[in-house]
Amino acid sequence: MHLFLIVFVITAAFIWGDWKNWYSYYPTMLFVALASILYNLLAANYWLWKYEPIPQFSYIITDLAYSFLVLPGATILYLSHIIGKESKKKVFYIFKWVICSSIVESIYYHFDMIHYFHGWNVYYSLMFYTVMYTIIYIHFRKPLLAIALSIPFTVFLIFFFDVPAGTPIELR
Repeated sequence: MHLFLIVFVITAAFIWGDWKNWYSYYPTMLFVALASILYNLLAANYWLWKYEPIPQFSYIITDLAYSFLVLPGATILYLSHIIGKESKKKVFYIFKWVICSSIVESIYYHFDMIHYFHGWNVYYSLMFYTVMYTIIYIHFRKPLLAIALSIPFTVFLIFFFDVPAGTPIELR
């Protein structure tokens, strides 16, 4: 199922993404990949969610595929079609992405392709996706503002879920 999503997102990004202007999306694609890697660093051995590895591959390889293929591909696809929409339509567009992402995650959960820990559940994912897609759009428009908003959100999640980010990974 992971491989299907990876191929689907890459294909959709190449077909419907705005590749003529890829350089304008590139900083946000990197921001999203970095955020994913930062989650793995901060939550290592104290996951809130974790993908079941692709068969024959490790968790790290699976997550790197998401960090460097799925998330950047989805980001260019998402940003390619939100630009130029009026505010009401942007809110509806973000809502559609939140719902679609939540449905995909629910399917993953049903088929044991993603696991939740430490109180995380699909409802937290729904809220997370709402913030994530909003921050992605803000980052595209005003990168420093998005970074400034991401820091307190990350700190909130660390404290709310009691993530031992200051504890060495091997002791978590």
